[in-house]
Amino acid sequence: MVAIAQSVFSNKLIQGIHTSVPGVDPNVVIQAGATNLRNTLSPDAFSLVLNIFMDSLRQAFIIPIVLTGIAFFVGLLLDENMRKTGGIKLVV
Repeated sequence: MVAIAQSVFSNKLIQGIHTSVPGVDPNVVIQAGATNLRNTLSPDAFSLVLNIFMDSLRQAFIIPIVLTGIAFFVGLLLDENMRKTGGIKLVV
């Protein structure tokens, strides 16, 4: 799950920088990280890249939220016998 979210974050960040801030190298932004981003970019580029960074994070957080919700509802569907024994029995 972490690998998928990280991949989504990186892809959205790179794609957003290429389309919105063509003068900035996405590899420089990734290498700088969130803590050193302000020192690496100019103020104009920083505000644009920061918005793209936050949108990428938002997209990456959707995956664990959705998967946790699915796991929660699957857990609710288990009956008491399945939780105790671990076996799946067809209830008719």
